[in-house]
Amino acid sequence: MRGYSQTLRILMDLSAFALVASAIAVVLSGWFLASEIGFLGLFGAVGAFVLSVGVAVLALVSLLSARLRSAVGNRPALIGLSMPVVTVAVLLAALALGGSLSALNFKVYQDDREAAARWALSEHESGSFSPYGEPLPAEWERLSDSGEVIVVDSGSSRGVIFFEVRGILEGTGWLYTDDPDLAARELGDPVQLDTNWWTGDL
Repeated sequence: MRGYSQTLRILMDLSAFALVASAIAVVLSGWFLASEIGFLGLFGAVGAFVLSVGVAVLALVSLLSARLRSAVGNRPALIGLSMPVVTVAVLLAALALGGSLSALNFKVYQDDREAAARWALSEHESGSFSPYGEPLPAEWERLSDSGEVIVVDSGSSRGVIFFEVRGILEGTGWLYTDDPDLAARELGDPVQLDTNWWTGDL
């Protein structure tokens, strides 16, 4: 039993550390628009959940191996049984908080993004802008994940995409345009946030 107890405590400590680290990474990625941090957080979350399942299994074995009286008083084992549920709850809360911070980031830096969008449209008009993404000036890098924006042009209207999360195949972001049709073309399920501002999947 002592071996079970020591192993259980070690796994609980590792699971708790992984959970806290991944939750912090997920939350911070929402504010700083850093998908690299978010992806690390999600990998950590998977590790934390796997560890929590291991804790729960070992806790169950520990309780089944003990007498009923000592099992009731075996707090580490009882806590260990709840670890998977606690892990999922904390990570869901972290994702929700990260999303809220991302929305707050948009509001706080909305004026800066409008200035950056006007700059990008001006650069695009001069023909010096790459259609695959252009780095923002240093003072505006924080406004888009990866520090780049994309100018989209339908022929009749233009817009500027800022990345909230920039993935390899997909992501989420904000589009600056006065054309709802362009927003519908460039974004999945576009939602208008403010005048000339839309958000959705990319």
